[in-house]
Amino acid sequence: MERPCNCMPASLVEGRCAYNFHCRTSCIVYEGRCKNIGAIYAINTQQKFKNRMGGHYSDVQRLGQKGKRSDLFANHFANLFEPSSKLSPSQMREKMEFSIQWKGNPISVQKTFG
Repeated sequence: MERPCNCMPASLVEGRCAYNFHCRTSCIVYEGRCKNIGAIYAINTQQKFKNRMGGHYSDVQRLGQKGKRSDLFANHFANLFEPSSKLSPSQMREKMEFSIQWKGNPISVQKTFG
């Protein structure tokens, strides 16, 4: 069942959900696009979209501040910012664009999604 947006007022962008009202959608394949150069990353997750995006933001911050190895997605976006800068999710969202390409039924994709 698709659940309604539950974003906190502080995370809204111009009064709208930063995840285009898909924040609680799970079992998806989504496209991450770099607004600077147009690089595209196809990503799948069983997590809720907002939770997975929080993971992406944490990966980029960890890579930028501590130099910890991560996936190609985080490597790309960490290179767009000054090393060791304190980044907020809103700063990262300015350089990223996401769209859901496919949504599965959480019951039918359970163990076979990946």
